[in-house]
Amino acid sequence: MTFSYLTTTATTRFSFFFWLLLCIVASMGLGQLKFAVDYTSYFSEDDQRFNRFRTFQRDFAQDDQLVIIIESKQDNNIKKHLPFIKDLTSALSDLSFIKKVGGFKESYFNPLSSALPVGGKQNPALTEFVATDNSAVLLTLSFNQHDAVSDFLTQLNSARDLINRQMTQYDPKLEVYYSGELALNWQYAEVLKHDLIWFLPGLILLLCIMLWLVIPEKWWIVGIASSSFVVLICTLGLAAWGHFTIAAISAFVPVIIIVLNVAYAMHLYFDWRNAYANIYGNTSSDSVLNCDPKQAALTALITSMKRNFKPLFWGSITTAFGFILLRFSPSPPIQDFGAMVAFAVLISFLVNYSVLITFARLAHYKVISIINLSHFCGHLYRLGWYYRRAVLIIVGTLTLLAAISLSQLRFDDDAANYFPTDNVFSVSKQVMETKFNGINNINFVVDTNTELGITESSYIKKINQFSRFLTKQDEVIKVHSIVDWLKWYGVGQHQFKQILTGNTIQTLGIERLVNVDSSASLLRVNLVPMKASELIDFEDKVLSYLTSNNLHTLISPPLSQQLVFAHLSRENSWTMLSSFIAALLLLLTLLIFLKRSFKLALLGLLANMLPLVLVFGFWQFIGGSLSLGCAVVMGMILGIIIDDSLHLLLKVSESESSEIDSTLNGFREVMPAITFTSILLVLGFSLGLNSDFFPIIELSFLSLLTIFIAWLFDFIVLPVCYRLAMRGER
Repeated sequence: MTFSYLTTTATTRFSFFFWLLLCIVASMGLGQLKFAVDYTSYFSEDDQRFNRFRTFQRDFAQDDQLVIIIESKQDNNIKKHLPFIKDLTSALSDLSFIKKVGGFKESYFNPLSSALPVGGKQNPALTEFVATDNSAVLLTLSFNQHDAVSDFLTQLNSARDLINRQMTQYDPKLEVYYSGELALNWQYAEVLKHDLIWFLPGLILLLCIMLWLVIPEKWWIVGIASSSFVVLICTLGLAAWGHFTIAAISAFVPVIIIVLNVAYAMHLYFDWRNAYANIYGNTSSDSVLNCDPKQAALTALITSMKRNFKPLFWGSITTAFGFILLRFSPSPPIQDFGAMVAFAVLISFLVNYSVLITFARLAHYKVISIINLSHFCGHLYRLGWYYRRAVLIIVGTLTLLAAISLSQLRFDDDAANYFPTDNVFSVSKQVMETKFNGINNINFVVDTNTELGITESSYIKKINQFSRFLTKQDEVIKVHSIVDWLKWYGVGQHQFKQILTGNTIQTLGIERLVNVDSSASLLRVNLVPMKASELIDFEDKVLSYLTSNNLHTLISPPLSQQLVFAHLSRENSWTMLSSFIAALLLLLTLLIFLKRSFKLALLGLLANMLPLVLVFGFWQFIGGSLSLGCAVVMGMILGIIIDDSLHLLLKVSESESSEIDSTLNGFREVMPAITFTSILLVLGFSLGLNSDFFPIIELSFLSLLTIFIAWLFDFIVLPVCYRLAMRGER
């Protein structure tokens, strides 16, 4: 390939206008970016378990709701404030976007149907909406359908503002908390907003400081900034035109895109400086006086492009492959996360060899003290070689301990604890668990497939049998079923059938308990707080009971938001583990192809696999588990850390690998760029530690730790093993 052609004026002008046109087309679609704040966006349309859950919600009027908790802390008697609560519910009902106000309001203030045998009796459902110590009540809000995220947030904020105004005017003061599915969606929106507002300015500031400290040539800074902008805009354009989903988990995508692009560009920059210095270092003193600095800089740029072509090309392929494996995740936002970054990495290679070159060709070399970093790298390399036995023993011991720890790593996750403890949803969760029956509920549909089948005596007996089993389980707080409703009203089997025949379930107020044709009823179970693995274990225990007692044809598998999230997280973890194995096989195949040596390929594979073993072993040691953020790291990180190993393995000649002095110069030239890009990646991922979304915090922490340990391996372990391997071949 004639790299000098890429630096000509005609070529650079063409590439400039070509990418400008693509950016214009991409930017035209930015208004169509799809921001998803609904928890349902994490599930695919063909997820059978989730579809069963949504069908259950439709059949039993279980709309996603905003749960409002009103607590009286001063006198611990919420019933003293009933007039205020009644006024508040009336004001909320008047809001145009509110479909229904339920909970305590519906149970206490609404009159019971005259069809019920005890006309003046308090609604039995009231017990679910009053705290056990009578200090708080629950109101539920159902909203009309909304298409846009902005409409949803506007409606939630309007309802909150109304409540705050009412609370401010009322004395004594009451506390209000927000829970339920819509509160969860609300916090997803707040997290996405917080992270997008923080990440980009933080990243820009970080890059400005880093580039200003290292790069004195302004045209290189302009080129790197321009190439990063082009890659980001084109990727966001792809996301917009491709209708990708940008959710809370993908708020970190812009940071990853820009950091990776800058890291690739820095390899070109460092080799440009090395090539320029070599031109003057290999030129006689008389020739130096006649050497044109501009021509020398251009020659150095062409040399850098040649030297980095294979490492950057294959590095972009492996990184893109690592991220494209996220497309196998069962969750659409994670799929789109992988597709966006994979696309960005691939075009980053093209943009750096076009847009960046357009500006870099104008740069004039300036002397800086970067040579000190080269000396530091060389000194550390010598120490690693002279103490190679100790290095290998330490690495082997740590790897063994990490492998033992890693063998105990288990899947576990808790979607209800994705937010900080002071988050609105987290605070309300604590109140729900202390004052009420918590938020961890599962539901069973007991279906006869026969109209009015729930009035049969055998049906009631089987519900009682199943309820007794559930009540005996340690995980169960309380069981609710149609049997409780019948007992509260003293309704017998024959009378129950007459009531259902002569009235609608809406008239009776049991539409959340019985389906339209009275062929099925709902059995709801309040559970103690449980993590994903515990919830799935409980599900397995219940399903085993249903099967062994021949109830599985009558009673559905358990259904709940928490349970579908638990299965999603587990399936995602296993998928990412499979993706990691696939990435290892690709890496081994690629290194064999590039180095023509199975020994060196295996060495490169171990240099990238062992850091992951150490990091995940440490993660298990400190109490971590295989969760959503952790699993995404497992699927993507290998593609990132392999880049530095490729630069080492492809740039250091095998003919220079037998003696330490002959290899020192090769490693000294490569390691400053690898060191800087590793620092950049670590600092870039550290921005995610400021997120309010725990999966991003986990993703950031594990990624930056893996990158740092991989740098240590590339810096100390890989050169030692590489030289020993080459000695063995000789």
